[in-house]
This record gives sequence, structure tokens and C-alpha cells, in this order.
Amino acid sequence: MNRFLVALFALLLPGLAFAQDLTGTAQRAVESLEKMSGLPIVFLERTGDDPGQFWYRAMQKLCTKTGDNWCDDDLTSLRDTTNPIGWSRVLTYRTPQGAEKKVCVILPPNTGVSAGYVATGLSGGNIYSWQELPTSAEAETFLTLMHGANCLNTSEDQQQAKRADAFAAMTLALIQGDGAFVSARDVTPARKFALYRFGESTRWAVNVAERILLDQWKGEAVAALSARNRCDAKAVASQNLAIDSLQRDMTLPQGEDCVSTTGGAAKGTVTDGNLWLWTNGQPGSNAPVLGMPPEPYSAFKGFQSFDAGISYAFKTAETIASQR
Repeated sequence: MNRFLVALFALLLPGLAFAQDLTGTAQRAVESLEKMSGLPIVFLERTGDDPGQFWYRAMQKLCTKTGDNWCDDDLTSLRDTTNPIGWSRVLTYRTPQGAEKKVCVILPPNTGVSAGYVATGLSGGNIYSWQELPTSAEAETFLTLMHGANCLNTSEDQQQAKRADAFAAMTLALIQGDGAFVSARDVTPARKFALYRFGESTRWAVNVAERILLDQWKGEAVAALSARNRCDAKAVASQNLAIDSLQRDMTLPQGEDCVSTTGGAAKGTVTDGNLWLWTNGQPGSNAPVLGMPPEPYSAFKGFQSFDAGISYAFKTAETIASQR
């Protein structure tokens, strides 16, 4: 194989794996919503410009998922089968015995969907700069989560649409564990979705997620400083949810920077405002540099289980949507 192609493939492979991991985790989150709600959820297959094949495969998937016979059902109402953003629909049907049942079908977003297209679609036509856009994989993940949450809607009112967006943004933040917000120098991918619509509710959903992450990492920083650097470190608790307006410290206080002094053991204090100095380093200081995050991160790391995290995110999004 051409050396250039080999090198190009080596560069692209990590990004491809990252995208697959994100979207796979998003589908796992939708499966958690299914377990939580008891509503069967089916991911449909895209078939390009062949709606007949789309409806046939949808019938097969519905038969498999529900255990009911869909052979005589007309699925031609499932249109817009090439929509890049995708959609979710709740179908109500009756069994031969007369029992009424529901199932939600999701047309997943296109793999590699344009983040700009997604932002424009969500906002109702606005155009955004590249700095205001997530990656394609992040956009695909958000949409998958949003469609899953919309399966649980019981009406078409705006509050439930807000809930779906808030859930998607909060869950994306807690899946990724992106620490860009810690230094306030950048905006995390999840927060960018607050630019497109439902700004207040989505913003506060991300604030909650980032408060959880900040507290997680402060605790890890204290543990690392104590174990690696023999520092008597402590974390300062905070309940401030306005994470996007927190003031950041520019220096670590002398005597609280885990640098040994002639006066005794080294001490350190980790706060919302100075965590970034512990993880990124302070120029000219001998204070330890822990890296970001202080310990390896995994989706919903601070929760009892992945399912527990999804349940928390959905219920919290519901509360936020009712207030914002």
C-alpha cells in the first residue's frame, strides 16, 4: 500500500475509533432510557433513496423487538427517511387480542453528519462559525441522545423538547468528561448546543454536569497530591452551579501549593478557581502538575452505575426544563 495512504490511515484511525465510541455510548444511553421507561425503542436502518427497503427493514426490526406481527401494518407513514439529522416517532398499535401497545422508532442521524448542518437545523436557520460548532461525532451523539429522550415525550409542548435537549447536553458532558471548562479558556462541546436553541435550560443542564465533574476532579486532585507528593491537601466544597461564570485564580497561594517549607509538611488547597493550576501547571512555580483529568475518566464515573447516571440526567433535565 502507498506509504502516504498508510500514514493517512494511521492519522484517521484514532478519530474514527473515538467517533464510534461516542455514538456507541449514546446508543447504550438510549438503551438505559428504554429500561427506565419500559417503552421499547428501535433503531431503524438507513437505506438511502429506497423507501420500500426502509419500510421492509423497519417491519423486520419491529417484529423482532416487540414480538408482535407487523406484516400487515402500513409503515409508509414513516417518511423523511433520508433526513440527515434523523428523528424519533412513537407508534401506537393494537395486537390481535385488542391490547394497545406503544413502541418508539428512531432514525439515527447520518454517520458523519455535518455539525454545521445540525446547528443550523436546530436553531431554525442560523449560521455558526467553526469555533461555535462541535465535531461531527459530538453532533451525532447529541442527536442520538435527543431522539432517545424524545421517545419519552407524552406531548408536543416545548417543555418536553427542552427536556430532551437538556438531557442530551448533560449526558454528552458526562460521557465525554471534557475538562476544557476547568481553565475557562475554552467551551466544552456540550455547552455549544446551548447556542442553538433552548439556551437557558441547556446551559443549566451543562452547568450541573460540569459541577459534578469539577467536584470529581477536585477529589481526585487531593488524593493524587496526598499519595504522589506527600502533601496535606484538602478540597474546598462549593455548591455554585454557575460554572460558566466562575472566577479562576491566577496563582496558588504560597504555603498552600504543596511545596515543602522549613516550617513543616507541605500543604495544599484545591478549589473551583485553582484546580486548573494543579492540572495544567503554574509558570514559575514548583507546585506539582497533575494533568487533566487527575485520574483516567470513564462515562458517568462518579455514579453507582451507567444506568443510574442516565436516570439522574433525565430526571434532572426534567426539573431544569420545568424551571428554565
